[in-house]
Amino acid sequence: MFIGQQKGRTTQQKIQHNFGMPKPEGYRKALRLMKMAEKFSMPIVTFIDTPGAYPGIGAEERGQSGQLPETYLRCRPWQRLSSLW
Repeated sequence: MFIGQQKGRTTQQKIQHNFGMPKPEGYRKALRLMKMAEKFSMPIVTFIDTPGAYPGIGAEERGQSGQLPETYLRCRPWQRLSSLW
């Protein structure tokens, strides 16, 4: 499974894709895909080239501060290996 985010090339595309800054919904989507890949024993390939999470007030109100660590912890390879023991 491939997981990544779009950044856009033109100014209009960059605005449309929020300059590649994920919002809480994007982190939840990535987490959902990681869980699905684990369920079906699929490898995960990620492409990450982001300036960071979106810093807006709306993102904080929608739970960005809690979503970030949950998503990052799910990506840790040693966590996946430890769950096999």
